[in-house]
Amino acid sequence: NSFKKKYVIVLGSIDNIDFQYFQKYFNSLSNNQKNNFRKFFQLIIAPHEINDYIISKIVKFLKFNNIGYDKYSKKKLSNNKEAIIIDTIGDLKDLYFFADITYIGGGLKGGVHSVFEAAIYNSIISYGPNYHLLHDAVNMKKNEISYVIKNHNDFYFINDLLDSEITIQSKKNEMKKFISNYSTISSKEVISFLRL
Repeated sequence: NSFKKKYVIVLGSIDNIDFQYFQKYFNSLSNNQKNNFRKFFQLIIAPHEINDYIISKIVKFLKFNNIGYDKYSKKKLSNNKEAIIIDTIGDLKDLYFFADITYIGGGLKGGVHSVFEAAIYNSIISYGPNYHLLHDAVNMKKNEISYVIKNHNDFYFINDLLDSEITIQSKKNEMKKFISNYSTISSKEVISFLRL
C-alpha cells in the first residue's frame, strides 16, 4: 500500500441505526483489515442528536477496538488519536472540510440528511437507501459517484478504496467535477427562472 498519510472518514449526522451498521461492518473485518483501517484512516463521528446514550455507545465501540479518541468539546485535541467524537452542535459542516470519505446518516430511517455540505469539499459520499426525496443525493447516485449503504456489507467499498491512493484521489476528482458542473447547471436554472 502506497498511502503517504492517513485519510479521514466522517460518519456525519448519524443516528443509532447508522452506527449499528458501521459497527457491524467493522466487527466483520479480519484482524488484518482492522489493523489496516487503523493505520490508514482516522474517524470523525458526529451523531445527529447529541445525547449520553449514543455518545456512550460510540465510546464503548472505540475502547473495545483499541481506537484512541478525543471528544471535540475538549479544549485541546491530541494529534495522535485515531478518532474524534463530535459532541458539540453546529460544527459538523465545517469539519467536512477534512473528509476524504463521508457517510451521511438518516438514510436508513426517514431520509438522508444533507449530502451537499460534504460534497462541496470533494468528499467521497455514501448514504442509506432512503435518499429519493433529496435531489442532490438522487443526482449523485444517477451519476454513479456515490455509494448506497443498504446493509453493513456495503461499507466494504471503503476496503476497495484502500487498493491505492490513486483510487481515492480519482473518486474525489469525480466529485469535484460533478460539483463544478452541478453548480453551473443550478446557476443556469436560477437565471432562467428569473428571466421568466
